[in-house]
Amino acid sequence: MHSLQFRASAAAVIAAVAVIAMASSAEAARPIFVHTPMGSPNATCKWHVIASANPFPDQNDLVSVSATSGKDAWAVGVTLDPISGNTEPLMEHWNNTAWSVVTTPSQISALFNSVVALSPTDAWAVGAFYDPNSGRFHTLAEHWDGTSWTVVSTPNPGPLGNSLISVAANSPTDVWAVGQYKVNTSGVFATLTEHWDGSSWTAFASPNAGFSSSLDGVVANGARNVMASGAYNCNTGICQTLTERWNGTKWKIIPSPNVNANSNPLNTITSNSGSDVWALGDYYTGSTFNTLAEHWNGTAWSIVPSANMGFTAIIGSAAVNTDDVWGVGEWQNGSIFQPYSMNWSGAAWSTVIPPSVGASGSIFQGASAIPRTTNVWAVGASLNSDTSPHVTLIEKFHC
Repeated sequence: MHSLQFRASAAAVIAAVAVIAMASSAEAARPIFVHTPMGSPNATCKWHVIASANPFPDQNDLVSVSATSGKDAWAVGVTLDPISGNTEPLMEHWNNTAWSVVTTPSQISALFNSVVALSPTDAWAVGAFYDPNSGRFHTLAEHWDGTSWTVVSTPNPGPLGNSLISVAANSPTDVWAVGQYKVNTSGVFATLTEHWDGSSWTAFASPNAGFSSSLDGVVANGARNVMASGAYNCNTGICQTLTERWNGTKWKIIPSPNVNANSNPLNTITSNSGSDVWALGDYYTGSTFNTLAEHWNGTAWSIVPSANMGFTAIIGSAAVNTDDVWGVGEWQNGSIFQPYSMNWSGAAWSTVIPPSVGASGSIFQGASAIPRTTNVWAVGASLNSDTSPHVTLIEKFHC
């Protein structure tokens, strides 16, 4: 789960009730990038607010979305039960007509961080839940079989707490989830990678950089080409970029650039192929936050100038094709946070302004391309005056 240095994300605010110290760091910092003209790739194409469901009147937050078609999509996050005071996983489904809340197995103080849908009868959602018996947070994975969601057992290699933050799939028998586990009580974390082979989840060793490391995003481009992104040294307040690759045998750190010595986290990753991968986040200039975009061409990572609105961060991403990639997040307009999106045309990143809902602003936190179309879903939340989440926000980009 992501948090920004200049404003904790809505997910982090809710999660603090149940997932204190398990939210992965995602602060920001980097060089001067191009502020491209506002607009959209096509004047007739724009973001549209789509009605979404809320199980409670307040504290509802969506952080991830995945679509198998224009008629089938899942969005996940977290909500807060005002009676029990516990966080609860939030799951919503799109059936081509409306978004509705779908019941998932009950978990004490739990939340979803990511979802991947392979087909209408095969989807995975991952996150974390609190175990009051051990006083620890444990990994959470639930599977959709076309009829219901079921909790599936997952490993917990860290004795002090574990969390799954992102999930991606090559096939029903080749699914990867990444995140972090707590190393000590001083806020040091280690990378966590787990694999589903069709029968069970298994934890795999993954390298770490610096004193504390976390993986916040993962993409699957074949059994021998899985890439994950995140950051290290966030416990010092100065995150540095971290990318790793699974080659079919082991995870290996792939060198990735940093704009400067300030904070440079990679919050999200998306791809069109194993040689066309984007890792996005934000960086701190010393006075403001700008978007951070890095591209993998199959050989090396490079920084690509990206669009900004001032105090801007990318939290989610989606790839439609090589010439159509999206980064979504937030930007600060005075004292109000508003949803932000930028689009890669194949030549440059440009700002595309989405509608903002709610008197106190709103943000995006996740995105998904809709297969076989050029349409994109983005999810997040409207905010209360204290920047905590209010009600869910879902928007669709289409022409």
